[in-house]
Amino acid sequence: MSSQNGCYRLVPGVRVRPVPELETCVVFTPADPRLYRLNLNAWLILELCQGLSPEALAQAYLEAVPPTPDAEAQLDQGLATLLESGIVEQCQP
Repeated sequence: MSSQNGCYRLVPGVRVRPVPELETCVVFTPADPRLYRLNLNAWLILELCQGLSPEALAQAYLEAVPPTPDAEAQLDQGLATLLESGIVEQCQP
């Protein structure tokens, strides 16, 4: 995980609807009207993006998932996708 300043949070106005029986979460981004269906990994990352610093986010994620050699890469990729999709954003602490 890159060591950037700030924290991560849900973009204001974004709507999140968990669908646990289907092991997914549906997200609507009104700024660029789209629906996204998140897998469990992206959903976990989204849930952790509640004002955590990059370091705290990485620590919480790595504690929540089974230890694998590519866990950090999965976090980086999932977070990048959420940022690019306009679901989460970086904010100042």
